[in-house]
Amino acid sequence: MPRLDRTQGTRDRAPTSTSPEVTADDSAWSVAPRLEAENISRAVSRIVRSRFVRNLAGLSTIGLALAVRLVLERQSITLPTYVTFYPVVLLAAVLGGMWAGIIATALSALLVEYLVLPPIGHLWISETSDIVSQAIFCLSGVLISIVCELYRRSREKLAAYQMEAAVENERRKVEEERQVAESTRLERQRFLDVLETLPTTISLLSTDHQIVFANRSFREKFGEPRGAHCFEACLGRTAPCDFCQSYQVLETGQPSQWEVTYRDGSVMDTYDVPFTDLDGQSLILKMGVDITERRRAETQLKEHREHLEALVAERTQQLQAANARLEADMRERERAEQGLRENRAKLAAALASMTDSVLITDTEGRFVDFNDAFARFYRFKSKFECARDFSEFSHMFDVFLANGEPAQEEMYAMRRALRGETATNAEYILRRKDTGETWMGSLSFSPIRDGDGTITGSVISARDVTETKQAEAALLRSEKEALQRQQLQALAERLQQVREEERKKVARDIHDQIGQILTAIKLDVAWAVRHLPHASEAVHDRLKGSMEMINEGVRSVRNICSGLRPGVLDDLGLAAAIEWQAQEFGSRTGISCEVTVPSSDLHMDGDRATAIFRIFQECLTNVARHAEARTVRTCMCEIDENLQLEIKDDGKGFIESDAAGSLGFLGMKERAQACGGNVEVSSIPGEGTTVTVRVPMQSTSSESEDHAYPDSR
Repeated sequence: MPRLDRTQGTRDRAPTSTSPEVTADDSAWSVAPRLEAENISRAVSRIVRSRFVRNLAGLSTIGLALAVRLVLERQSITLPTYVTFYPVVLLAAVLGGMWAGIIATALSALLVEYLVLPPIGHLWISETSDIVSQAIFCLSGVLISIVCELYRRSREKLAAYQMEAAVENERRKVEEERQVAESTRLERQRFLDVLETLPTTISLLSTDHQIVFANRSFREKFGEPRGAHCFEACLGRTAPCDFCQSYQVLETGQPSQWEVTYRDGSVMDTYDVPFTDLDGQSLILKMGVDITERRRAETQLKEHREHLEALVAERTQQLQAANARLEADMRERERAEQGLRENRAKLAAALASMTDSVLITDTEGRFVDFNDAFARFYRFKSKFECARDFSEFSHMFDVFLANGEPAQEEMYAMRRALRGETATNAEYILRRKDTGETWMGSLSFSPIRDGDGTITGSVISARDVTETKQAEAALLRSEKEALQRQQLQALAERLQQVREEERKKVARDIHDQIGQILTAIKLDVAWAVRHLPHASEAVHDRLKGSMEMINEGVRSVRNICSGLRPGVLDDLGLAAAIEWQAQEFGSRTGISCEVTVPSSDLHMDGDRATAIFRIFQECLTNVARHAEARTVRTCMCEIDENLQLEIKDDGKGFIESDAAGSLGFLGMKERAQACGGNVEVSSIPGEGTTVTVRVPMQSTSSESEDHAYPDSR
C-alpha cells in the first residue's frame, strides 16, 4: 500500500529528474506527454524561425495598421497619414530583412492611396501634400529597410568573427597543452637526473617515519627503501630512535642541523627542512653529507662508476617502458604531469633550502637553472644580475687551480662535466675581474644524460671554503705560537730554578766561607785584645772598633744570605718562612704586618714553596714602594687541595688597567702558572689592594714531566 500511495502522489505532479521516488509506472504516465510537448515545441520553433513565416508575419501587420488608422479616423482623432504604418515597415524589416521592409512600404503606400487618401477607391492622389507625405513615407521605409539590413549583416559578420576567434583559441589551447606535456617530460627527466647526480643523500620522510622518496646516494648507502621506515632502513631498528632530532622541525617550523652515527661507523652531517607536498601533506626533507669519507669518495667514485652506468641503463629501460605505457594508455598522462609538478616543487624546495650553490646548464653552456646560493657564491647582488651563459661567465671571472696556476677553459668544471667527467670537492680559486675579490671554492660536478646516455647538460654544486682554509692556516699558526709560548714558559721556569739554585749555592758559600772567615778573624781579634797590655788604650779602642766592624760584617753576611735564600724556608718550612719574612718586613719598614698560617706546616715540594715565598716577597716589596700602607694582613690556608695565600693592605690602591703590564705582576703570575696555579689582583683607589695566590698542593703529571725533563725542550 505505501508503494501505491507514492505512485498516486507522483501522478498528481510533474515528475522531475531529482525526485528519488519516481518509479517505472510513473514514467509511463508522464514521459509520453512530455515528449509530445517537446516535439510540438520544436515544430513551432522551426515554423517561427522560418524566413517565409517571418515575412508573412511582418506583412500581415499592414492590415492591422490600416484597421487602427480607420478606427482612429472614425473617432475623429487627427493623425498624420502614415503614422501607424512606420512600425509595420520597421517590424517587416527586422523580421524579414531589407526586401520585406521595402515590400511592406510599397503595400502600405498602395493601401493608403486606395483606401485612405481621397479620392478613395482610386489609385491616384489629388492633393500635393498627400503626394509629399507618401514620398517621405516611401523614402523613410526604404532607408529603414536598408539600415536594418546593414545592422543584420554586421551582426552576422560579428558572429562569424567570434566563431573564428573561438576556433583559433581552441587550436592555441591544444598547442599549448602539447607544449606543456613535452616540457613536463623534460623537466621531470632533468629533476630526476639532478637528484640522482647530487653527492648528498636526500630523502623525504612522512610523519609516521616512512621513506616517501630517496635519491641514488641514499639508496647506495642504505639500500632500496621499498616503503620501509627510516629507522629500519638506516639503523636496522624496530622502533623510532629516541635520539632522533629530525621531527623537531615539524614543531618549530625551522630547519635544523645535527650529526648522526650509523651502523657502519660513518658520521653524517644531517640537514632537516620542513616540507609541504602539493597535496598539503607535511613531510621532512632530509639531506645528509658524509663527513668521514669525504676525501675517500673521489677514489670510490671510479669503482662505482660501472655500477652507476648499469643503474642508469636499467633506469633508462624503465623510463622507456614507462613511456611506452604512457603512449598506450593516455589516462596515465595526467598522473605523470601531476608527478612532474610534484617533482618540480621538490626540486625548487631542495634548491632553495640548499646552502651550496647549484647550477644546471645545457650542452651549449647556457644556464638552465640555479639557486640563490649561486648568486651568493659568485658575489652577485641577486639572481637577476647573475650571468646567463658560459661565455658571459668566463669574461667576468678569472679561474685558478688550487696550486695557483691559471686554469685553461677546458679545465673548468662545466667543460669537464660536459666531457663526461665527474668529480667531488674539486678546489678552484676564483677572482672577479671587476672588483678583484678572490675566494676559494670546492666544486662537485657531473654530466646530465638522457635516456640513451647522451650528455644533455651538466650540474655543478659549489661551496665557499675560503674561511675554512684561512681557519686551517690560522690554526697552524696558533699551534706554532702555542708551542713557542710553551717553550718560552719552560725556559723561564728552568731559568727560575737555576736562579734559585744559584742563590741557594751562593748563600751557602757566603755563609760557610765568608762567615767562617769573619768568625775566625773575630776570634783572633778577641784573643789579641785579651793579651795586649792594658796601658795601650788606643790599641784597645781600635781593636774594639774592629770587633764592631767584624760583627757588622757578620750581620751583613747573614742578611745577604737570608735575601738570597732564607734558611728558615729550607729548615722550618713555608709557614715559618712567611712569618719570619713578615717580621723582617715590619722591623725594616715600620709597617704593621699581621700573619695567619696553619698550626702545622703544609706539605709542599721545594719548588712550589719557593715560588709562593717569592710571590709573598714581591707583594711586600710593592707595598713598601707604592702602597703607602699602615697595615698588611696575610692569611695562608689550604682550600680544596689548593694552597691559598691572601695579602691585603690598606694603602692608596690603584686602577687595575694601569698596572696590567707591570713586570712585578707578570712575574708573580708566571711563577704561579708554572706551578699550575694563578694570581688574582684586585684594587680600588683609596681602599687598598688584595693579592690572592692559589697553587695546587700536589703537582700534576704534566708538571712532573716538565720538571723531570727540563732540557728536552
